[in-house]
Amino acid sequence: MGTLAPRIAALFFSALALTACTTTDPTPTPVPQPTTDAPEPTKTTSKTATTSKKPTVARPADKDIKAVDPCQVAAVVKAPELGINPEIDGRASDSDVFPGSKSCTTEGHKANLVVGVEAVVTQGVAEWTNGLDVTVTPLTIEGYPAAVVRPKRPTSCFAVVDVNDGQMMFFQLTVGAPDRQPVTSLDDLCAKAQKIAETGMKVVLAG
Repeated sequence: MGTLAPRIAALFFSALALTACTTTDPTPTPVPQPTTDAPEPTKTTSKTATTSKKPTVARPADKDIKAVDPCQVAAVVKAPELGINPEIDGRASDSDVFPGSKSCTTEGHKANLVVGVEAVVTQGVAEWTNGLDVTVTPLTIEGYPAAVVRPKRPTSCFAVVDVNDGQMMFFQLTVGAPDRQPVTSLDDLCAKAQKIAETGMKVVLAG
């Protein structure tokens, strides 16, 4: 599984600790930058300056999410059908996985589920998914490019939304404690993670 194994393993063990209202997303690996030096031009060769552009991402508009409060977003997904207890407020924190970004966690004890929402301002969707040994299913949420990211380990699923260059909204649904019931299947985790992202993005875009 290459470099993904430590990230997914770290996610699994952090999920066991989420009953204390904390969540950790899989640790991203920095994208390596090319180091090949261009050859020096000879005296008889003229050097032509070239510029390269990043591929244009089709978005309704670039959404800067630096001011987004993930706990305000998480508040709208505390729905009974997801088993998220309405009386439990989200727990805000700085992201351990995406330094410089903000995170919020809320949980439903009865459904044994934990929701994590992060407003990631230090890494984009393509950067995060690049090289991961996961199944990425592209979709569109509120007109923005998005994806459901399905890992090998069947206790978590993610939905990510490309809101801006180098920024993404990151939604995670995790089984709180795999050793107790109920244990939501991976298919259901991914379906619910997508619904959480769809609901959460309405809050993000309204702000």
